[in-house]
Amino acid sequence: MAKKKKLLIVGDTHANFRFLSYALKKLKPDAAVVVGDFGYWMRDDFPETEGEEGWFMDDLDRHGVRVYFCDGNHENFARLAEIARGKNPTKPMKVRKGIFYMPRGSSVKLCGKRIFFAGGAFSIDREYREHGRTWFDEEILTRKEAEEIAARPGLGKADIVVTHTCPAAALPEVCAVCGINPEWIENSETEESLEMLRPKFTRATDWYFGHWHQAAEFGLEGTGTRFHLLNMTPCAGSLAGIGIGRKKIRRVVRAFAKKLAKENRAAAEEETGAAA
Repeated sequence: MAKKKKLLIVGDTHANFRFLSYALKKLKPDAAVVVGDFGYWMRDDFPETEGEEGWFMDDLDRHGVRVYFCDGNHENFARLAEIARGKNPTKPMKVRKGIFYMPRGSSVKLCGKRIFFAGGAFSIDREYREHGRTWFDEEILTRKEAEEIAARPGLGKADIVVTHTCPAAALPEVCAVCGINPEWIENSETEESLEMLRPKFTRATDWYFGHWHQAAEFGLEGTGTRFHLLNMTPCAGSLAGIGIGRKKIRRVVRAFAKKLAKENRAAAEEETGAAA
């Protein structure tokens, strides 16, 4: 009997890969998917780390696991464009050994499931970022992009949909979970674009997304698709799995939290001792 394949779905990592490295080591999935805000940045991209060499993802220890990510709103879209130039936008794009960027409208078969990807979202913190350096116009999934994606064949073959934010029809549920008045949402173009695509996914049983930094699971009336909102890592609710038990996932999240708390206490004690 063939061994059941294990797929790990991961919330926003925001260029901090310590928890993801820990989860990959402990859960040993066959592949992992990050739902955007992966953190595709060089260290020199930020004023705070200007002059430092290398990429933030240098800190990711994959433990031999293939990692796939779609873009969120916090990525370097200029660098992603360099990766995508001249390549097939419907296929995975290798950024380094074992790490793959999934452009908007691309798909890949992992662990027996056809997975569709479409990243993008609006940055509510853009006023604190530098245009063209730490935030980009390309963060938005536009209606034009969605129309081009909708015209491609095969969207109905997707078993799973992975996006950074949710389709517009899911916004009331998300706002309720987050305690947000829907009228406060400044820009919902990406959500409206995803809503235009949603009817195409006639076969999809599950839709995973992040962006909102909360965790929830819900359905929408008139659809058989289950929606999974993932929290940002390393918070509770930041991981989901296919072929991986929920109890096992929760144990890993709790164990990492305890490990982090212990390290923080030790660091605080060391600092106190040094100051005495």
